[in-house]
Amino acid sequence: MPPNRNFDLPVAFYEDDIIALQEIDANELYVPLQRMCATLGLDLAREAELIRAHPLLSSGARSLGPDGPGLRVDLLPLWLSTVDPRRVRDAVRDRLILYQRECASVLWQAFKPQGFGPEDALLPDRATMTPAEQAYQSMMAQASLARQQMLIERELDSDRVDGNRISFEERVDRSSPAFELARLVRRIAHGLAARTRRNEYAGIYSGLQRQFGISSYRNMPRGRLSEATEWLERWLDQQIKFDAVWESKVVERILHNMSLLMDRSFKSVQELNRFRKELAAQLAASARPEGSAPQPA
Repeated sequence: MPPNRNFDLPVAFYEDDIIALQEIDANELYVPLQRMCATLGLDLAREAELIRAHPLLSSGARSLGPDGPGLRVDLLPLWLSTVDPRRVRDAVRDRLILYQRECASVLWQAFKPQGFGPEDALLPDRATMTPAEQAYQSMMAQASLARQQMLIERELDSDRVDGNRISFEERVDRSSPAFELARLVRRIAHGLAARTRRNEYAGIYSGLQRQFGISSYRNMPRGRLSEATEWLERWLDQQIKFDAVWESKVVERILHNMSLLMDRSFKSVQELNRFRKELAAQLAASARPEGSAPQPA
């Protein structure tokens, strides 16, 4: 495999990765720090002190009684990414290094500004990427768009930050290209979903990434925003095009539902129209006083 940024790309894959070695139960909300340190060969007192000094990790630390200090399970990946591999047991060092490389790749793909290439701690240059690597990079870009869209919509729906869910960096100018594109994506996704009854966000992210290489709403040039906006409008027109095929499907569904409702089979629009006229005549007749003549049409 070709070199990438002055080091060789990792080729190992461990079915039992560094997190799997912790043997976490799916019902565990907090993991005993003592067990994690024993698995890695770390000093418990030192790691407990480091966690207490970390603003985010400390927010997920608590006492587990006889089991000693514990860490909230969703913060375990962050803690592992901060551990110096030189301090762990030889048997797990390679797994930790590979895990931290994967973390570096995930973080870069998730937070890189628009315009940067895909290469990172796991990916080579674009020209030498395999189909599997291309798919990984594409899906990570779409996941990044989805996360940023989610955060921007929260900002659009609220004038204040709710806890720690929206960072300072996410609270960008609401007239920026990022917010303009996010508003358009939401409008199109919701408008199309009203017709299809499906979540249409994924299709939009895929199109933006495939057509324009967009992997982030951040630092998007106005020119690229205009191109993306025009494409999204055309894409929506294509998705909701009401041609003869769709008209036939809608008519078929209406006839089916009316047949169930009226307990009578309708094979065509003409049959349904005749039934409508018959029903209107019956209602008009029942509404006339006895002995009165029907009014001329």
